[in-house]
Amino acid sequence: MATAAGPLRLHFLTVAKNKRAKGSGTIYQRASDGMWVCLLEQPSEPGARRRKVIARKKNADVVAALRDLRSEFERAGDLPTSQPTVSQ
Repeated sequence: MATAAGPLRLHFLTVAKNKRAKGSGTIYQRASDGMWVCLLEQPSEPGARRRKVIARKKNADVVAALRDLRSEFERAGDLPTSQPTVSQ
């Protein structure tokens, strides 16, 4: 099928090939400071989401960090999600 502008492109097919598997984490670039962020959801209790978030300047660094997070999560089964405070 073609349109006046050219062949019809099935955008949804190309997007599906590039999607990550569910639960494998996400990578995005923050608009506020341009930092790359990886986020990995973890099992949570009802009513509370648990996420491990890491930010880096370069996309390649974030990809490596997410790979390390996933392997650590698979090995340990859980990851700490907050920074300890001085009182802790």
